This record gives sequence, C-alpha cells and structure tokens, in this order.
Amino acid sequence: MKYISANICIFFTLIFASVNAQAKVILEIPEFVDLKVVNMSKPKLIGGLLDSVKTVELPNGTNQILFQYNPTFLSKDKIDRVHSELIIAKFEATDDTISFVLPHFKNPFEAKRSISSLDWQMKNSFGAELAKKEDILRIEGIRIGRDYTQDMEEYNKDGGVASVSLTYVTVNNSDSRFANQEITKSMDDKSSTTLDKLKKLYFEAPIKDRKEFQKWIVDQN
Repeated sequence: MKYISANICIFFTLIFASVNAQAKVILEIPEFVDLKVVNMSKPKLIGGLLDSVKTVELPNGTNQILFQYNPTFLSKDKIDRVHSELIIAKFEATDDTISFVLPHFKNPFEAKRSISSLDWQMKNSFGAELAKKEDILRIEGIRIGRDYTQDMEEYNKDGGVASVSLTYVTVNNSDSRFANQEITKSMDDKSSTTLDKLKKLYFEAPIKDRKEFQKWIVDQN
C-alpha cells in the first residue's frame, strides 16, 4: 500500500509541477470590476486591499470568466454605484498579460444610460484586442449570497454562446464517496487533459490511498 501511495504522490507532484508551469496568463483586474468566477471556481486575486489593479493567474489556452462592472461615483453627500449586467467571456491566451478596456463615465447618469449595452474589450500585452465570445448571465430572483459558480455550471450545461466543456467533481461528505461526471455539451470538445488523467488516477485509487494523498497535499502547503 505504501508503494502505491508513493507512486500516486510522485505522479501528482509531477502533474502539479506541469500545471503550474503552464499557468502563465496574467489577467489584470482593474478597480470597479467584480470578478465573480474564473473557470468554474471563485477567483484567487493577487494584490493588496488598497491596490487599484489586482491580478489573477490563468492557465494557457481557453479560459472563461464571469464579471460585473460596477463604476462608483462620489459626491458630497452620497455614493452612487452603477451595475452592469453579469458578463460571461470566453477567450484564449498563452504566456501573456491581459487587461480590460472599459468605458469611463463622467457621472452616474451617463453610466446608467449606457452600461446596459457595455462596450468593453480585452487587450494583450502588445495592445491588440483579444478575440472573445461574450454572453450575459440571466438571473431571476435575489442575487445576494448567490453561488455564481453553480450558475455558471448550469450555463455551461446549456451550451451558451460563451460556454466551455465542463468536468466537475461532486463530493458527498456524508459517506466520503466521490462521483465524477463529464459534460461535453459544448462547442469546444477536446481530448483528455492532464487534469482529467489526474482525476481518473485519484478516483481509481483505494480510499486509504486517497486519504494519505490528501494529508500529503496539506503538508505541502
């Protein structure tokens, strides 16, 4: 059993090293952009609380984001914040730094008049516009405390204009069983990725080896 666990640890170490080496796309997040979801997960922003521009690291290749533009205007006696639609964007990039290009509104009245049809771009490090597929996430009901990752999961299942192939893992904490489901309802079907192989090996391993590997991962942090 220890031999099996050692092999799994070595394999996963190599895989993680490979994945980290490929994560070379930097997306710059300017002030007033609320990045809600990146590739089916909550984003891990890099930057201080007072930094006007933060960043998030993405893997090379196809990426999908969900964001909202919320310009804020300060006056003597109040704060006006205007909200755009929830925008989904799918784009491809490799070894590059990507930045948002968003309109600057003079006042909240101009923002409210124009933000529903937001004209925005993404540009690479050379200043060239990045090709993207764009859509709006339509949501009914209350948004406060909403799980946008679940909304994006449903969007990708439905195969929207900016959808991506979806592979996700469901964890049942009550009995520690794992279910792996792959959804291919997308325009971008691709062959098995490194992550798919990693997941497959994990699910095929005995429960004891899984637990040992989980402990090993925690020890690495």
